[in-house]
Amino acid sequence: MNHSFGLLLREYRNRCIDPQTSRRLSQERLAALVGETLGTTYTAQAVSDWERDKSQIHKDHRQVLIALIQVLHTCGGLSSPEDAERLLAAGNYRALSHVEAESIFLLAETDPPKIINSPRIAQFLGKFNQDETTLPYMLAPKITSVILCWLATWLAISPILDFSNSDPSLLLKEAIILSLTGLAVPVILAWVVSLDPERAYSLPERFLHLLGGILGFSLGLTNVLALANLSYNLHLYPWPPAIVLLINLWPVSLGLISATRLQTHSQPANGEIRFRDIRFRWAILFLPLVTGLGIYHCHHLLTARLLGPFLLILLSIGLGLLLWSQTRKSADLA
Repeated sequence: MNHSFGLLLREYRNRCIDPQTSRRLSQERLAALVGETLGTTYTAQAVSDWERDKSQIHKDHRQVLIALIQVLHTCGGLSSPEDAERLLAAGNYRALSHVEAESIFLLAETDPPKIINSPRIAQFLGKFNQDETTLPYMLAPKITSVILCWLATWLAISPILDFSNSDPSLLLKEAIILSLTGLAVPVILAWVVSLDPERAYSLPERFLHLLGGILGFSLGLTNVLALANLSYNLHLYPWPPAIVLLINLWPVSLGLISATRLQTHSQPANGEIRFRDIRFRWAILFLPLVTGLGIYHCHHLLTARLLGPFLLILLSIGLGLLLWSQTRKSADLA
């Protein structure tokens, strides 16, 4: 008798034992454990929809399926790769790869204390243990791209850090370069985040990567400007070149982290992300332009001894709260 994905999921869940209560695993606990594994939030309603075949995990959200199988196996409801294959086949998903099966079953059995709550680590290690020669080819484009973004950020931000400059034409040129960099660097960071050989990202997901990169990069930029402005007013500027180079790594790092977080916390419990789900986040695209023009038009305010640092710190707090609200709100809706 053929069972649907939802019926099989319910059957395997009912076999599971909750490690906290030693009782049968509930839909709420299954959702919580899957959410903990992925670093996001799922609800009992999402699991209920899966089990009633009312909704289905999108085939591109492979990490959700792997996390679900990992939890079912860890709690004793799904005992073998054959059970996992049966569940995947019922949902018309592709079969487990050798790396996925090894990370869930073989490595979990040989070292359960380390793997039981860390399928991502097991998958990461298993991926590279399978073919160590692929490691340089996978990391080289990412590392090279991040280094180029770092150098581009350094070249764009360094002139702005000299708040003693008041030449309007020069300020306009620097503001334009900064605005273009604030858009170009996140584009590259979004591309870096999307370099996953086991995942096909849709266009809306890639766009979310870009928005997250812009938001994180803009926040890091205002952090650097606030620190430089404060140093300038305390007569601690200019900084040594090595310090300027090192501190400009912060916007790139924050942009890379934000690009990942915004997309991860935007994944719905079912279906794929669509452009209509992004809503007002389109406005984030204008942050680099607003930042560049703001520095040009408000330069006289930024050079004020008390008002300048206050405005930049206030802007940093505002962007930080915006980033927090985007990831937090998305996690609650997942």
